[in-house]
This record gives sequence, structure tokens and C-alpha cells, in this order.
Amino acid sequence: MHTSLTTGRHVLRALVLACLAGAWLSPAALAQPAAAAAASRTAVRGALAPVSPAFQRWLDAGVGRLPFLPATHGLGRIPSPLAPPTAQPSVRTLAAAQATAASYPSSYDLRTSSRDTKVDDQGPYGTCWAFATIGSLESDLRPSDTTEYSEDNVVLNAGFDTPAGGPYNNGGYSGWTAAYLLRWGGPVTLAQDAYGDGITPPGLTPARHLQQWLRIPAPVSPGSPDTVKAALVNYGALDTAMYWTSGSFSGANAAYYYAGTASANHEIDIVGWDDTYPRANFNSAPPGDGAFLCRNSWGTAWGEAGYFWVSYYDKLITSDMDVFPAAESATNYAHIYQYDPLGETTDYGYGSTTGWMANRFTAVASESLAAVGIWIPSGDASYVVYGGTALSDLSELASGTAQYAGFQTVTLPTRIALSAGSPLVVTVRMTTPGYNRPIPIEYPYAGYSSNATASAGQSYVSSNGSTWTDLTTPEPDSNVCLKAYTVAATGSDLFPPRTSVSGSDANWHRTPVALTLTAVDNGGTVKSTQFAVDDGGPQTGDSVTIAAPAGGGNDGVHAVTYWSTDAAGNKETPNTCDVRIDTVGPSGTVTLKAARVKARRTVTLSACATDALSPTVHAVLVVRRRTGAVVKRVDLGSVSSSAMLKYRLRCTFGRGRFVVTLGRATADLAGNQLRAATSRRLTVIR
Repeated sequence: MHTSLTTGRHVLRALVLACLAGAWLSPAALAQPAAAAAASRTAVRGALAPVSPAFQRWLDAGVGRLPFLPATHGLGRIPSPLAPPTAQPSVRTLAAAQATAASYPSSYDLRTSSRDTKVDDQGPYGTCWAFATIGSLESDLRPSDTTEYSEDNVVLNAGFDTPAGGPYNNGGYSGWTAAYLLRWGGPVTLAQDAYGDGITPPGLTPARHLQQWLRIPAPVSPGSPDTVKAALVNYGALDTAMYWTSGSFSGANAAYYYAGTASANHEIDIVGWDDTYPRANFNSAPPGDGAFLCRNSWGTAWGEAGYFWVSYYDKLITSDMDVFPAAESATNYAHIYQYDPLGETTDYGYGSTTGWMANRFTAVASESLAAVGIWIPSGDASYVVYGGTALSDLSELASGTAQYAGFQTVTLPTRIALSAGSPLVVTVRMTTPGYNRPIPIEYPYAGYSSNATASAGQSYVSSNGSTWTDLTTPEPDSNVCLKAYTVAATGSDLFPPRTSVSGSDANWHRTPVALTLTAVDNGGTVKSTQFAVDDGGPQTGDSVTIAAPAGGGNDGVHAVTYWSTDAAGNKETPNTCDVRIDTVGPSGTVTLKAARVKARRTVTLSACATDALSPTVHAVLVVRRRTGAVVKRVDLGSVSSSAMLKYRLRCTFGRGRFVVTLGRATADLAGNQLRAATSRRLTVIR
């Protein structure tokens, strides 16, 4: 196998160099006299962003820098070269996320929906990053697409340097997968490229085209899951980084909490949360309750069938999260124009939060410019897209904002006609609040991204949009991270509609839920919108109601799949949302440690509220006289369904005979009140 891995590495390097030279990248450099003149004017010199300290330490360590490969379970997360604030959004975005988080239930579990994927086993290799990122991609596509995609193809074709024992043992991180997917290097299916054989079969083509990558910001404050909840419900499993050390893991509870200062060395997926998960379950108690449900890539024999709980207060669990949505059909565009197969490895700027970047391409066919792909260095960035035939002849094409750092595809309101061999200049003015390196670039770090190459006449940067500098002048072998997408000549409608849904959320409901489907087709006409509920056949319409009959006849999680087709016959990739129906209330039991107690003393009781669907129940304890009069009511708060809660009841309500039970106010997440409860008699004596 070692021989195969070495050979594969040389082949990969040759492929990447060929790509960078234009063998599969559609554009070719075209130096125009007018642009050369503009670039030759006196320009302010910019500067690269500083690398993260963890990445610098990793680079300095050199060959053999992965000391974290256990005998049975591999790790493999390496540091990102991108330093904060590239993953940090502004206060406005954080405040919005915090407000939204309050509307979500106290617990959530992808395993109860149709969007979780199976637990994989990376073996002893440093490939956790590939399993976590492909797992996130697969989760976003489910349930409409249940295809398993190849981690092996990512590992062997990432394109980055692998000096520490080959691609299986070198490690990586989510940015590598993002670059691979966004350049349309994949994904390919698992059936096409199996894991661990050191071989990439020839002739594989991507099954989908990724058009978006979102870096989810860390929570507003430690121990808060605010930014996680919305992302998890909207996009499925979240890829995230952590630091693994066995001393922080409670095998008995499959619970993990690390409070140290080490850098991340492992990558996993967050697939749920529980605000009430007990802090006592961890080896060392964190400051409060609450934990994320996570899926590992160490097989089903580890943890709780491959899953485990990580405290909200863990030092790194929310420090670097991302998702891979918008993996579209592989026929969405005719060509991709790009010079950055390794993606954003650092940023560039002029000491201002605004900067300009441009790429010059040559059209390979008579076609239309339909969209532009932009790497986004920080959250809450704003951009303006321009296009033309030269840097001196540009027109505004589109503008917008990006809530998250990562990558966005901007669809142009009006397509621009191109002829074969004609020049195409795409320019973006980027503004990144609080960050003065707003221009994302592919930069050749030795030992990391040394495969990056560039030629004069490809990429340009500017501080003001009028005086331009060829990026290879200050930074040889560097390109700006900016892509262009084309479709067949203007007049052909190759884009499917996009359908959005309103009325869907992550809550449980005891009344019918009405969904409204709205389809928009840019440049075309929507012909029909269809949907399917669970395993039912397709129906046509722009609304659907999920019934909630009394008695629980339709209780459960219902998957609603929806899509639209336009008049040209373009069918949208199906989307899915979940609707949760629960019409049956919880039941409750109470037990007393003693049936007789002296007045003003305490008696220990155990209470349990059980609900078939709701993961948590709001429990209320009631003490009544035998006449029915309530003498004490205790709000026990939100408790896990079926969990036994101990409570010390102080008998300050006088002497006599009483009944202790869970009250009618006890309710599940859908608002269904207690339907049945056992009670215990209590006698209070002098």
C-alpha cells in the first residue's frame, strides 16, 4: 500500500499542476494593453494577513508533525492558516442568532429525523476531517439524496502538500474539502472510490457541484448554543473541530469536556443538542448543564453506537464550525472559470476594510456569464460584482451581503453574452467590517500549499478600484479567489427554479401545520411545484397541511420533500423540511422515600414524566389536601423525558393527610398537558 500511496501522490501533484496551468480550468490568461497600463500606475502596496499561531507552529514542526495517531482510532485535524476574524461575524449577526436561538426546543436530535447519516470508521488514519466534512455534505442533501460519497477521493485529491507520511497520515481540515468541492473536484460516490486503498480510479467526474460553503460563527458567550441551533436545523450536521485527549472522556456516559489550551486535533459532526444534559456526567464538571450530541468516525463499537456528548462549555467544540449546503446538480453550469483550486489560504489588503480584486479569463465557447463565485473572508461582508472586457471597462452586475464567512455563488440578474475567445474580466469590491484584509487569495505556503502557481495577467488587486496591481508582482504564484460560471448562449434556460418554504420550524405541534411553497425562476417561468409527504407519491400544489388528529394517529416526524419545474423542463433538486406532530400528552409517576414526615421537615421524592415523542417535559409538582385543595405547587422546569428527578420537599403546609403528584400543568414540547399520573399519599405529623 505504501508504494501505491507514493505513486498516487506524484500523480496528484501532476494533476494539480496541470490544472493550475489550464489543462482543466477553462480560463487562460489574456494580458490586455489597457489593463497593463492601468496596472502599471503607481499603486499602494498591500499586505498578507498574519497566519494563526497554531498554523505557524504546525508549519515550523515540519515533517513528522502529526504525533497524534493512536493504534486503533485516528485523529487528523490540522490548524487552519486563516486567523480570526475571518470566522467571526459582527455583533449584528451574533445578536440575530441569539434572538433566533430562543425559538428552538431545549433538545434536538438528527437521529430522529431523516437527515442523519451512518457512523463510519476512519481506522488508524488521520482522515477525520474528510469523514466529518463529507458527513455534513451528505446530511444537508438528505432525505432527497441518500447517496454515500467518497472520503477517499477527498483525501487523495485534496491537492495540498502531504510531507508527513502521505495523504492518509498527514491530516487536513475542512478548508481542504471546501476547496476540493468548490473547484468541482468532487464529490464522487463511495461506490466509485472505496476508502483506504490508496487508489483513485481514472475517469471519475463529480456527481454534484458545490456552490456554497458556510463557516458558522462561535456562540455569543461560552456555554451558549445560539449559533449552532439555527445552522443545525437549516443545514443538517455541522462539521466542527475539537481537541481529543482520553483523560477528558467519560466512557461510562460517552461524555466529553476539555477546558485546556491545546489546539484542535480532531474533526467530528454535531448532530443535536440537549440544554439539560447534566454537567455531572463529565469527568470534570463544566460551569453548567448542556451538551451537543456528536457523531464520531471511530465506528459503532465506540461511545454510544458511535455518538457522544460534548459539553457546551468545551474549549473548542464551537470554535471552527462549517456546513456544505447547495450541492447542486452537476449540470447546473456549462463551465467554471477559476485560478484557485486550493481556495482561500490567506487574505490580502491595504489596511482598510474594503478592497478590490479581479480575474481575467478567456471565454472557451459562445456562452453567457450566469454567476460569480466569491470566497468570503469574514461574516457580514458586503460585495459588489462588476464585469466587462477590461479593467478599464466595467459595469456593475450584482451586489449583496454574506452573513457567514466561507463561499457564496452570486447569480446574476442579467446574463452577459460571451463569444469564444473573447476576454472576460470579473471584479469584486469586498467590504469586511472589522477586518482589514478583505481580499481572499490562494498563496503558496511551503510545505502546505506549494502546488499553487500563477501567471502574470490573471489576477489583480486594488485599494480603490482604479489603480490595479498584478498580484504576482507583490506575491508570486498567488491568485485571487474568484470564480465565474457560464451557461449555454443567452436565450437558453438551463437554470431550475428555486423553491422556499414558510411555516416550517423545529418545534413540536399539537395542531395542524400548514406549509406554503414559493417558487422563483430567474430568467424563466415556473411551470409546477410538487411535494411529497413521507413515503407518499408526488402531489402538485403550493401548499400542504400536515394533519394533527387527536389520539396520536399522525404523531411523529414527517418529511416533506418539495421541488419545482420550469417551462423549459429544468427540475429543481428536491428540498426537504421536517414537521413534528405530537398530540398525546405525557404521563407521570411520583414516589416518596417516606410516607410520614414531621411538619417543616423535608421528604425526598422522585418524579418522572414520560412522553413518547417529546425529548423533554416541563414538569410541575403539586401537593393537595385529600379534599382537593392545592397547598403547594413546585415548578421543576424542563426535564428529560423518562428521567428520574429527585426533589427535597419541605413540608411547610401544615399537618394532615396530603396527596403528592405531577400536576396538569406538566406538559411536553407541543404543549400537551399531562394525561395520566400516579400519586402518593403523604402524612405530615407534629
